[in-house]
Amino acid sequence: MYMSRRRRQIEPLQRVVSPENCPPIMLMRAGLDKPGVLTGTAEFVQQALKANLPLHLINYPQGHHGFEVIDNNDFSREIIEQAFLFLKKRG
Repeated sequence: MYMSRRRRQIEPLQRVVSPENCPPIMLMRAGLDKPGVLTGTAEFVQQALKANLPLHLINYPQGHHGFEVIDNNDFSREIIEQAFLFLKKRG
């Protein structure tokens, strides 16, 4: 869930009715992110799975927020490569 400056909730999946009208979702989770971000990510994943949406989740347990820059290593580069392949397949 995202909280705007006005503190109103925006539910990212509120307009998704079924898996048929939802594009594939790729989510990269950085395990060392801020607790609030991790909570929001967990809620999003739970809702997506409950709705049986096409979700591809990559969990990087030792990753920081912005891991693609901060954690410049083989694993972070592999995740970015997976993201490009995911988009290329659907583009």
